[in-house]
Amino acid sequence: MDVRSGAGFRDPLRFQHAESALNGPGVPHYLDGCSLDAVDRLSFLNDDPERGTDIVTVAEDFVVIPAIDFGAASADVTCPYTLTSGSANAPTIPAQPNTVGGVLRVQSAGTADNDSAILKCLQAAFRYSTTKALWYTIRFAVQATATGEQLVGLVNTAYSPADPATLPTDGLFFSKATAATDFTFQARKASTSTSIANVLALAGVTLVADTMVELSFRLIDGAVHVYVNGKRVGFVVLNDANLPAAATALQVVSLVATSAAATKYMDIDHLLCSQER
Repeated sequence: MDVRSGAGFRDPLRFQHAESALNGPGVPHYLDGCSLDAVDRLSFLNDDPERGTDIVTVAEDFVVIPAIDFGAASADVTCPYTLTSGSANAPTIPAQPNTVGGVLRVQSAGTADNDSAILKCLQAAFRYSTTKALWYTIRFAVQATATGEQLVGLVNTAYSPADPATLPTDGLFFSKATAATDFTFQARKASTSTSIANVLALAGVTLVADTMVELSFRLIDGAVHVYVNGKRVGFVVLNDANLPAAATALQVVSLVATSAAATKYMDIDHLLCSQER
C-alpha cells in the first residue's frame, strides 16, 4: 500500500479496486480518497486475527476519536462509546462468539417487544457538507432476518427511541423494519426521507441470519453514493431537499431491537466513518 502523505486510497488490502468488474470502469471504490490512516486501521484486520473488531471514527481534521479493539473475550466498551437502550431494559455485551478475527456482539434485553441495543459514539463529529467528502462502512451480521429492527449509520444526536420503528429525524443511514428482510437507505432531514429501498436486492444479495453483509456510503461532491458488499446500488443527488442540514450534528449509531420478548443481537466485524477536513 502506498502510505505517502496525502496519497489516495488506490490499492486496498481487503476491498475491490476502484475500477473493478463489480462496479464497472470509472466507478470509484467507496473508500477511494479516504484518509490512508483511517483505511489502514480497517484494512489490516484481515491480516491480524488477534485484533478483533475495530471501530474507527474520524473527525473532520482526521483525528481518530479513537479506535477501540474488541477481542473475542472482551466485554469492555469505554468512553467515548456507549451502549444504551430506548427502553427501560438494559442491553448487554454477552459472551463473544469465537470467530476468526473476532466480532463485537451487542445484544438487546429479552424482556419485552422493542427492547433495543444502541451502540453510539458520543461525539457528534460529523455534519453533511457539499464540499467535504465523507465515507461510512459497516460489516455486520444480524441474528434473525425478519424479527426485529436494525439501523446503522449517522443520525441526529437525540436518537434513542422507545419504539425502534421510529426513525431518526435527521441522518444518513440504513434501516430495516421488524418483519423486513432488506434494508432501505435513508437521506433524512426534519423527519422526511429520500430513500433507496431494498438495497440488498439491488446488489443481488439476500439477508441471511448470522451472515456478514457490508453496507456503505460515500459522500462526494455533495451526492451520496450507496454500496452493498462493495457494489454501488444507487445515489442521492446533490442538493436533494432531504439531505441533512449542514448545521445538524450527526453521530455514529448501530441499533438492533426485538420484535417480542426475546433477545436479539448484532455482530459487528468492522465499522469506519471518516470525513475530510
